[in-house]
Amino acid sequence: MTIEQFENQLREHLRRTPFLPFIVKLSDGRTIFVDEPAVSFGGGRAGFIGPDEYVEFFDCEQVERIELASAEPTT
Repeated sequence: MTIEQFENQLREHLRRTPFLPFIVKLSDGRTIFVDEPAVSFGGGRAGFIGPDEYVEFFDCEQVERIELASAEPTT
């Protein structure tokens, strides 16, 4: 994913009113469930502050797609 696509898609999801959870699917098979707008990004990189203040870092080169979540994914 290009930096522009990455940042535009994150911006679109984070500005949605009301906020709707979304999933970031990474090329290594991991998924990041974003259930609140606690994402900071710039320069093609991002960080999500998850439960218990755990920070998940990812960048545009790792992202396959970003999509709305219908429910929290199971692991």
